[in-house]
Amino acid sequence: MIMSSAPNREQNFREILTGERLRHGTVMQGISSHMRGEAIGGGLSLNQKLKRTVLGVKTVVVDQSLWAIARSNNMATWKKNMEKMKEMNLEAWAYLDGLAPNTWCRAFFEELPKCDLLLNNSCEVFNKWILDARELPILSMLRKIKAQLMTIWYTNRKQCEDDWSQLPLCPKIKKKLDKNIEWAKSCHECPTGKGVFKVMSRENEYVVDILKNKCSCRRWQLTGIPCSHSIACLRFERIKPEDKVAACYSIEAYRLAYGHVIMPCRDPAEWQKTNGPPVEPPKYEKKAGRKKKKRIVHPSEKDEGTRFSKHGVIMHCSVCNSTEHNRRKCTVLHPSDRVPALEKLPVRRNLLQAPTAQDSQWTEMTITQIPGEDSSHTCSVLSTLFQEVEASQVTPDAPPGPLPECSFIASRRDELPVPRAQPVHNF
Repeated sequence: MIMSSAPNREQNFREILTGERLRHGTVMQGISSHMRGEAIGGGLSLNQKLKRTVLGVKTVVVDQSLWAIARSNNMATWKKNMEKMKEMNLEAWAYLDGLAPNTWCRAFFEELPKCDLLLNNSCEVFNKWILDARELPILSMLRKIKAQLMTIWYTNRKQCEDDWSQLPLCPKIKKKLDKNIEWAKSCHECPTGKGVFKVMSRENEYVVDILKNKCSCRRWQLTGIPCSHSIACLRFERIKPEDKVAACYSIEAYRLAYGHVIMPCRDPAEWQKTNGPPVEPPKYEKKAGRKKKKRIVHPSEKDEGTRFSKHGVIMHCSVCNSTEHNRRKCTVLHPSDRVPALEKLPVRRNLLQAPTAQDSQWTEMTITQIPGEDSSHTCSVLSTLFQEVEASQVTPDAPPGPLPECSFIASRRDELPVPRAQPVHNF
């Protein structure tokens, strides 16, 4: 939000929309092209160049150096970080030096927008916010987005009136200011007059002008929030840091931003008929395959991953560091004098069948492998069991025997009828 007088407001917005003020509008394009994909000499991307080891320094250090250049707030810090990059990787430094610094480095950003963002996270959040509406036709998509805007505007306006009415600043801005107030404890101010101070913080010196809201570190000018150096000077003059925050971060500015009410539309059946051409959806052509819902990712946005292939790597045992086996077959964890596993007993289809010679051989072999047992005693017990099984075993093909005799059948044996004679047939 731009807080300015009425005569200059139109001119400021015209300059912003045409890009004359917001020259760092392509921040994300610059950072993503540097970090993820634009091809440079040798056919490799800068991201691949930075992943290599440079002068024995790990690639994490090179990556941090690149972001340190992008986060430089003034010219001195930018030159210092660029020299570090030049010492690490001359090719990467030449590539960065050939780009327009006002598109990706804070040291060259304009001070009017009060924005120091290096990423387009706001666009990504809005893109996900309208993800469901994007699947609809044009009119339905616009109506759904309008309904979402009506809801979020009402929610933010209601939150501002109920929860933030007694606060001077928005909660997130107040949190950033409190962090700078905590860092101001390590700053030592030295007044010179007319609102100008000399501030010493660690090994650096800064010049602060509290009347013009400026600091040589440029954090105050870029964000509109007093930095730690300026807060130390404001404490010296008994001025509240909240009074020096940009007006666009106040609760009143937030209330004005969401004060407008988006009015709903009537039902389409009540709309006035016009003589214009009918609005129809585009011609639909069904394509083969499953419908894609994810957007097409640019090759520069694909994550190359951090895991390396194990192709050609000699594996070692994690216990004894041997190359002949792994942990599962390690002789230290699994010594050779360990009792081997017993063989599985062969399954007999007929449980009443007497054990064969192979079963007896298996039993003797198994018993002799068990240490600490008396083999003769065990064999005698098993032999007795096998004999009992043979004695009680009934052959399936044997004819059935006579019925058992009882007193009832013996007393009435004479009363039984004479069996009928069987006729003899001669063929």
